[in-house]
Amino acid sequence: MPKWKPEIRRRLANLKLSPTREAAIVEELAQYLDDCYEELQAGGASEAEAYRQTLAELSGSELLARELRRVERRVAPEPILLGTNRRTNMIAELSQDLRFGTRMLRKHPGFALVAIFTLALGIGANTAILSTINGFILRPLPVEKPDELFMPFWGNKNAPEVWGGLSYANYVDLRERNHSLSGMLVWSLASAGVSAAASGDKSRAEIAWGELVSANYFDVLGVKPILGRGFLPEEERTQGTHPVVVISHELWQRRFNGDTNIVGQAIYMNGAPFTVVGVAQATFRGLKYAFRQAFWAPLMMSATLGAGGEWATERGWAKWNALGRLKPGVTRPQAEADLNRIVEALGQQYPKANAEKKIQLVAEADGRLEEDTKAFRSKSFLSLYIAGLVLLLACANVANLLLARASARAKEMGIRLALGAGRSRIVRQLLTESLLLTLLGGALGWIFAYWGTRLIQAATPPIPFPIDFDFSPDAFVLRWMLVVTLATAVLFGLVPALIASRPDLVAVIKDAAAVQTHSQSRCGRRNLRSALVVTQVALSLVVLICAGLFLRSLNNAFQLDLGFSTENLVTMKLDPSLLAYDEAAGKRFYAGH
Repeated sequence: MPKWKPEIRRRLANLKLSPTREAAIVEELAQYLDDCYEELQAGGASEAEAYRQTLAELSGSELLARELRRVERRVAPEPILLGTNRRTNMIAELSQDLRFGTRMLRKHPGFALVAIFTLALGIGANTAILSTINGFILRPLPVEKPDELFMPFWGNKNAPEVWGGLSYANYVDLRERNHSLSGMLVWSLASAGVSAAASGDKSRAEIAWGELVSANYFDVLGVKPILGRGFLPEEERTQGTHPVVVISHELWQRRFNGDTNIVGQAIYMNGAPFTVVGVAQATFRGLKYAFRQAFWAPLMMSATLGAGGEWATERGWAKWNALGRLKPGVTRPQAEADLNRIVEALGQQYPKANAEKKIQLVAEADGRLEEDTKAFRSKSFLSLYIAGLVLLLACANVANLLLARASARAKEMGIRLALGAGRSRIVRQLLTESLLLTLLGGALGWIFAYWGTRLIQAATPPIPFPIDFDFSPDAFVLRWMLVVTLATAVLFGLVPALIASRPDLVAVIKDAAAVQTHSQSRCGRRNLRSALVVTQVALSLVVLICAGLFLRSLNNAFQLDLGFSTENLVTMKLDPSLLAYDEAAGKRFYAGH
């Protein structure tokens, strides 16, 4: 049989076809000429005569040449209909890709379920861990514009970092004399025995944690009570009078049955009557990390709630936590320089307490983390890194599945390329299918994350403080998960899509896609799949080693010798002052009289 392909390629050279299209046409015409040659020989023509007439068939038909030029002309982009634009046309193509991808996944449910479940485990683990970390340390305060809040810390001028509190007298000077803060407040933790005044039964007091705050507390934070009001300026300035309190939404619902007439009523705190002037929002819990505060009282109520009286004038009594809100357009360095200008003047005016001091402004979130979660942060982020390795394992697993599926779809891809589809169009279709898998895996992973956070919250040990962690995924976690989902789709889908869009076209046209003849492509695919397997094994070993070390450390902690027997041991703390016992009554209580 004569070799027609070199002659066909020579005659098609002037058309400047792409290699893929040229190969398809050469294969088709060569088959056509073989059929003509055999037909002529079957009709009695000699080999030379059959060869001459077959070449004449190839070159003698101008109609065939024009048809080849028309068919093999560079494919123009799909037309854009009148009244539409390229963007809407792209949306239509994306919709088409999504429908086709959905049909392909429904056609192969086994592959789809395995890939979706694998991705759901990886995405769900990461979302659950991030939700836990977010509930511990990342979630911002539920106040107005929390990014404008900064914590002024007080300390020695020569120290690289300072984390000390402010005295009330210094706070007043800083609040009144600065030009960079729109507001500044101070607060401190307090506890009290709270009971309902209406019952007259002071013995039913429950211990509640709250905050002693400056009068502008709610104004600076931009938090408005759902009932009543905040505090008035005179309720901070006059010590021992105006016993008022704002109670939390949780205390209002639980202890006072959500009474809408609670404002103006009196409740007992450490045996003293306090008038309720407001009820806080349900989402606001206070400024102490993870504490669920039950009440807020003015600073001047501190004598009733357990603090001494010297704090109001003593500049060395620097135990108040401070928080300031920047004015619009003012940066942190500018505000810090402004406050340190005042601190320098205070050092000259009150050298005994304020000499060689400085202010360091720290973002509220960073200050809160430094104060309360320093020991926890490294361990929590380590768990997030381990969860990231699990997600990489899932991506490598699904990428291997897609590579195996690409071999089965080689014929489909080859036919689409032979019919004129561009390689970028094939890659986009395959990436759309990967995106569908990831979105479905992300949706299932979101459900897994909710279950996981509920299990983590249920496993939190009891704590003798009103700690309130909310581990449920929020908008921040949802945005992060969407980014991870899109990145995952590209991570495990791009390389298999690029490989699947380059099949051996000749083998596909000959219906031999199952036996690839392109050794370089076959070798490259095998090497990639082997590399993915090696990656999975390596990452699995890292995760297993970390899990083993954690379990061993946990076992060692349970077996730690405390030096005393903990069986049948009960500990308690007694504070008679929370039930209005004075010092003499407290001594008689402990003496058993």
